[in-house]
Amino acid sequence: MTRTNDPIELLRTHRTPILRLLVQVLWADRRMSPRQVAAVAAAGELLGEEDAARLITERPSEETAFAIPEPVGPLAVAAAAWVAAIDGRTHAAELTLLDTLVDELALDAEVAAQMHIIGLSRATLKRAADASELESVLRLAHDWLDDRPRAA
Repeated sequence: MTRTNDPIELLRTHRTPILRLLVQVLWADRRMSPRQVAAVAAAGELLGEEDAARLITERPSEETAFAIPEPVGPLAVAAAAWVAAIDGRTHAAELTLLDTLVDELALDAEVAAQMHIIGLSRATLKRAADASELESVLRLAHDWLDDRPRAA
């Protein structure tokens, strides 16, 4: 897997599919909590999307939401888990979407589990649903991936 030292720059090069995925998570439980809307807007801000509000109002198809390029797959899972849980609960439809994403990306079970843990653990009601918190999630996920021992 090709890595850049800056996960934010890597995600900016793939911002449209990442944001479509996060919007799909936002819509998954058929309700948009203000914290989830703020989280997706923060992702748009962090990734340099000038029209994140328009994306939020347009529910993408699942095919579009799962069109995540390989180098950003694990980071996309961490970000999606963060958005799913930022409102203090993770709905069954959001968990199903996350599971489908992991399957579509064919992620290793350990990687998928760790990306879920990182995203979910940083999504508490005590934390802000803002760009700096999402950046923290993405940097933690990136660091874990870089430090993970590779199979020979």
